[in-house]
Amino acid sequence: MEANGGDRRKEHPTAEELSRFLSGTATREERRRVAVHMLRGCESCALILRILLEPEPPPEGAYDEILLKLTHQLPAFRDSAPF
Repeated sequence: MEANGGDRRKEHPTAEELSRFLSGTATREERRRVAVHMLRGCESCALILRILLEPEPPPEGAYDEILLKLTHQLPAFRDSAPF
């Protein structure tokens, strides 16, 4: 229990704590606190963790160059394929 009477284990971790937890930079106490909180089944924190784990979408046009190369090379590949 904290001095103000609140039980820190019942509080939600901050977004920063969750981010440090995922990146492996949380302190031992933060890791323990987040793990205990998550084991208690907090759905809102689980949602935040899922969001933090989602990869960033690629920038627009990121695949254009490679797709253009493949499109140009496909006929030559198809003509030389043994099947």
